[in-house]
Order: sequence, then C-alpha cells, then structure tokens
Amino acid sequence: MKRLLLLLVLIFTLTVTAATAGDASVVLCFPGGPGSTADAQPVVDRFMAQLSKEMGWKDAKGVYFNQMSTCKHAYKDHAATLVMVPLNVYLEVRTSWKLNPIVLMNNKESSGQFHVITKTASCSGCLKGQTVTTGLKMSNNFLSRVAFDGKLQVGKGFTLKRTRSPIRAIKSVLKDKAIAAIVNDAQRRSLKGLPGTEEINTIISGPKLPGAIVASVGKPAPALKKVLLGLCKAQKELCKEMRITGFGKVDSARLKSLEEKLK
Repeated sequence: MKRLLLLLVLIFTLTVTAATAGDASVVLCFPGGPGSTADAQPVVDRFMAQLSKEMGWKDAKGVYFNQMSTCKHAYKDHAATLVMVPLNVYLEVRTSWKLNPIVLMNNKESSGQFHVITKTASCSGCLKGQTVTTGLKMSNNFLSRVAFDGKLQVGKGFTLKRTRSPIRAIKSVLKDKAIAAIVNDAQRRSLKGLPGTEEINTIISGPKLPGAIVASVGKPAPALKKVLLGLCKAQKELCKEMRITGFGKVDSARLKSLEEKLK
C-alpha cells in the first residue's frame, strides 16, 4: 500500500510538472501607453505565438495594460512569470515583484532622455513659482533623481500640473498656461508636427537612460534571453507591430546605479 501511495504521489508530481513546464504568463505594463488592452491583444497574441514557438511553451499568454493600478492587479491575477515594463516601473516594483532583468527592450516611446521644454524660460531657476506640466506617468522622485539626475527637483519650487496626455502638456506651454513641460524624447520629436512649436526651446536634458526592461519573476531565464536578443533580426515585421526596435543586453552595473538613486 505504501509503495502504491508513493507511486501515485510520483505520478501526480510528474503530471503537474509536465502541465506547467514551459508555460508563461506575460504582463506588458506601460502606464500612459497608447491604445487599449483590446486594441493591443491581436498583436500581443502574435508576439506570444512566436515566443512560444521559439521557447517550446505549451500554454503562454500575454496581456498589455496602460494603467499602473491595472498592472498591479494583473501581476497577481495572471500569476505573471514575465513582465515587460518601462524603466520607472521596473525600479518601482523590482523588489516587491521579485524581478530579474533579462534584456532591455528598445522602443521609440520609452528609450532615451527626458527634457524640460519652454517658450520663455531660460534656466531651471526661472521655473520658480511657476506652473510646469507633464503627461508622463512617472513619480516626482523618479523624474528628479533618475530622469534628470538631480538637475531638477520636480515639484519643488514650482507647481507641477499633470495632464492626461503628453500633447495636452505641450499645448499648455504653447497657450501660455504653463511656463514649461517635462517630456521624453518621443514627445519632443512630436513638436515638429505642431504649429507654433518653433518658439519652443529645451533648457534642461537628463542623461540617456535604458528604455523598457523584460524581466522574469522569481528566477533568471537565460534561455529566453538568447531568444529575445535574436528575435527582431528574424522577425522584423512582428517587432515593428509591437513598436519594438530591438532587444539589447542589460548593463547590470548601470542598472544597479539607477536603483541606488531611488534608495
């Protein structure tokens, strides 16, 4: 009888292991990002299908969210094993979500620098007592310590007004409702298509930063790292659909230094 029970336990363990081996639940969390979960799902499904093919996953799913509150619920509800997040989100949740960075995910929306743009101000001191606006979904702490590396104390000495979208922040400056706006590279590039932006100047720029990060939950994923680093070379159209320009290796020392800035 004992042998039978041991055999049944062994069979059950092997069955559970076989059913879950290679499975993946991916949460793509980009607060303030474009579109909606429903809009993004067909593209995310194609991306996950390709990853499943490369990795041998039997039951993999991925879902995109553009609100942080929804991301946090999804992380728990979907029992996430992988996440794709911008740098600020990674730094915020890396400990509580037990994240291990795998690769950098480069895209035009999140990679690069942060800037203060204005029509009338000529220096950071000129912002004192004024209204500055932004459509970025990032904390004052991240913007001050990481995005601007201490060059600007966001929300101190001036009033920071947050808008629902980056374009509203930029228009506030054009309409003289705010003295300046805090934007990223992609938002600053969008100025070229707006009337009146020839008067806009950049008075502060932060350091170049990593864009988004693909991280595993709980344990490293070396096999996935190898697949992702080569993915956009072989699947250019798919990466273009995902708005990804490529995956790159993580600079661990650089990432660690950014983590230290928020302690």
